[in-house]
Amino acid sequence: NVHLHRLLRTNATHGEFDHISLIERQQRDMLLRLADAWNASLVRKTQRFIFDAQVEVTSGLSAAHHFISDLKKFTPEIDELKLVSNIDESNVDNANTVFVTAYREALQKDRRYVTERYALNPWWQRNVSPIGIALNCQRDNDNIDIRVGELVAYRFTGKSPQRWQIGVTRWLQHQFDDESDGMVNVGIMNLANGAIPVGTKAIKGLGSGSDYFRALMIPKNISVQQTRSIIVPALLYDVHTVLAVNMKDKLFYARLIRVVLSTRSFTQFDFEIVKRPIEYLL
Repeated sequence: NVHLHRLLRTNATHGEFDHISLIERQQRDMLLRLADAWNASLVRKTQRFIFDAQVEVTSGLSAAHHFISDLKKFTPEIDELKLVSNIDESNVDNANTVFVTAYREALQKDRRYVTERYALNPWWQRNVSPIGIALNCQRDNDNIDIRVGELVAYRFTGKSPQRWQIGVTRWLQHQFDDESDGMVNVGIMNLANGAIPVGTKAIKGLGSGSDYFRALMIPKNISVQQTRSIIVPALLYDVHTVLAVNMKDKLFYARLIRVVLSTRSFTQFDFEIVKRPIEYLL
């Protein structure tokens, strides 16, 4: 804890343009996970309730974004161009040469975001608590691809099919027996009862100059304890990074102010909305 606090104080003294090295950020985030595990209570604070239900689960930030966005194509460059130009896509041929060139470039960039064949797998819920759920399924399911620290999105079969919840896999256990291939048991800590699929692009600070990446935004007041935050790929950005956040029909700018949760696959940041930086010209 002493070493971690020293690292965090050092990070806090860095200015917006003083980048911390990748190794330093990896060490800091590893220590955050370790402190979280070691400081956890050995006595369960919340009661578990036995509850059987069928659940559909997908694992990974990109897969969660794909299903939460209702399988829509990820086209952030075209979306941004339409938002800032106010030109309808159907009138491209009648637009000026500058816009036509920008449109073709955006179209070419968006072709790189080819949607993979993300898996949506059936699991069974075994119990539930105020902070998470426990699931299991047969090990003979070839599509099972879930790891500790991975972001997951899940929904209950037959109930509000568009309502996705998101969480993080906290533990995983393989259970073997003589009669079958055994079971896979996982414990999921809930992060939010809903999320908004967005695209993020760093325009100032660590990660600036990169393209759009899939991300999930958690709005304010989904629950009493939650604040407004955003989930992005791990080690891509850091505190003080300013992001362009693309919601398809709206574009705003956010500065990352605090690491909420960090794993090897994603990082969750609190953020504040800021004005568009003057040097960022669309």
